Amino acid sequence: MIPGPHDREEERLAALRGYGILDTPREADFDDVVKILSEICDVPFSTVTLIDEERQWHKAAHGLGDLRETHRDVAFCSHTILHDADMLIVPDVTKDARFADNPFVLGDPRLRFYAGALLRSDDGLPLGTLCVFDIRPRQLDERQVNILQLMARQVMAQIALRREIVERRNAEQQQQLLIAELHHRVKNTLATVQAVIQMSLRAARDLDSFRDSVTPRIASLASTHTLLSERRWGAIPFRELVVSELAPYDNAGRLTLDGPDFKLPAQLAVTFGMVVHELATNASKYGALSRDEGRLAVSWSLSDEGDDMRLQLDWSESAGPPVVPPEHPGFGSTLLRRILEGQLKGRVAFDFQPQGLAVHIEAVLPRDAA
Repeated sequence: MIPGPHDREEERLAALRGYGILDTPREADFDDVVKILSEICDVPFSTVTLIDEERQWHKAAHGLGDLRETHRDVAFCSHTILHDADMLIVPDVTKDARFADNPFVLGDPRLRFYAGALLRSDDGLPLGTLCVFDIRPRQLDERQVNILQLMARQVMAQIALRREIVERRNAEQQQQLLIAELHHRVKNTLATVQAVIQMSLRAARDLDSFRDSVTPRIASLASTHTLLSERRWGAIPFRELVVSELAPYDNAGRLTLDGPDFKLPAQLAVTFGMVVHELATNASKYGALSRDEGRLAVSWSLSDEGDDMRLQLDWSESAGPPVVPPEHPGFGSTLLRRILEGQLKGRVAFDFQPQGLAVHIEAVLPRDAA
């Protein structure tokens, strides 16, 4: 392979690929340039050529039929990007050792003349050439040389403009996706808030009890949303979510957390935030977290579940007040079952042991959450 220009080959290739033009379809603006250039220079062949790592690729070509690329080792333009000047003109390639064994010189179309003007990036890196070929030895006059250089600058301007248009179009598409995603999240959030309010209303004895129950639940949702906003609604580490919900009760070493860390997608983070909040609220009112000596251990594990992952979580309270099984399911247990069994293909089991409540939770998570 012909070496890259000086010691900037990796930088040059990165700049070339950054324009996003390689392997794109032919475009009339570039095709017109090479046709006009062939007329002005009175040559049968002209190309807009970009030099990739192992090939030369023609964005536009006149007189070459369907030929779009050749190996870089036989590319005349590879020598141009090594040239220190903006132009390389070879009046008779048969008299230049660099091209003596070139198959396009020895065989069809038996090229004899080459002139190429560099296409430079904004940083001055040579990306390729605007070039002309002829099957007879010759020279370009001063006017033709000036036009070749001028049109090379215009081609580079077109390449840069094309990139800007593509980037702007991609940005507009991304903006539309973000708006759609925001709309989806708002709908999900409002649906969750509505469900919490409705269930809190049904469980409340009066307005004060409704306010006391719904306020911390909405606050928990807001806390999870804050975590998501800080990460631009990316995934949230599961451990961080649990720590955030249990932070008000984390004193004197009364909490123990044990399990592998993994990340939850945004909507699952909202769901699990509600789950942990309900368990913590119940523990702070009636269970181990209602006493200073109370202890809470939360452990979890992940296992394969077909194309997904199964999360198993154990919530174990101890050293709290004696546990008395409820006569009827409370709001918290009803909410957990609805969330886990309805949304996550999971299940929840409550074990009202006298020494402390034990809860076993299972839920199916997408594999990319692990």
